Amino acid sequence: RDFLGAAWTDKNPNVAVSVKAITKQFNRMSCWVTSQILSEEDLPRRARVIAFFIQTAEECLQINNFNGLMQIIGALSKTEIHRLKN
Repeated sequence: RDFLGAAWTDKNPNVAVSVKAITKQFNRMSCWVTSQILSEEDLPRRARVIAFFIQTAEECLQINNFNGLMQIIGALSKTEIHRLKN
């Protein structure tokens, strides 16, 4: 009900607590993936980290972990990652 009624947009912090928690966890995981990629300054190591997360996303798809899959896709779609040329 909270999700369908867009209750998370309410200013009351006690409304839609579960939807807000899921959103916070999604954003936290997506930011973690992004930070792991950007923390590598050596290009070959950074490429291996990106490849690792792509493989992890494929495994998430295989086991129907769509939330994990979307967290990784969200991280790989961030502007900070798109700006990487090499």
